[in-house]
Amino acid sequence: MVLIIMFGGQKRRSFAQASQTAAAVTITLLCSVAILWFLAAVISQIVNAEN
Repeated sequence: MVLIIMFGGQKRRSFAQASQTAAAVTITLLCSVAILWFLAAVISQIVNAEN
């Protein structure tokens, strides 16, 4: 991922910039997936609740 960010795109980035960007993308993806998983679990509990 770092190499794609480093050499891809219109401007070339340094290794430090590319690794920071890759870390930010990874953390953002993990947080987004965790939030979506939590929402899916809550919706599933609401739908399957026996009243």
